[in-house]
Amino acid sequence: MIDEGLTEPGVTSNNREDVQNLFKQGKVGMMITAPFLSNQIKDEAPSLKYGVAAIPAGPTGARGTYGVTDSMIMFKNSENKDEAWKLMDFLFTTEQR
Repeated sequence: MIDEGLTEPGVTSNNREDVQNLFKQGKVGMMITAPFLSNQIKDEAPSLKYGVAAIPAGPTGARGTYGVTDSMIMFKNSENKDEAWKLMDFLFTTEQR
């Protein structure tokens, strides 16, 4: 796709935030992302016209979901383990998802 000019040469060096910012600037035509982007667009690019669609089905007609596994860790030598556990317990409650 790079050789055909369909995407920029350094496309694989962009992280999620880079691509989302390009989308909010109207420089990316489509992307797969998470629901939080709509709130960012409302706040940061309120005049951006965009739509939302399901991820296309595969050859068998089955659909998948977009899953991201951002990770949290606590080091075994942490001096703040109790506080870290409390934070992780809070972040993974149903209300925070």
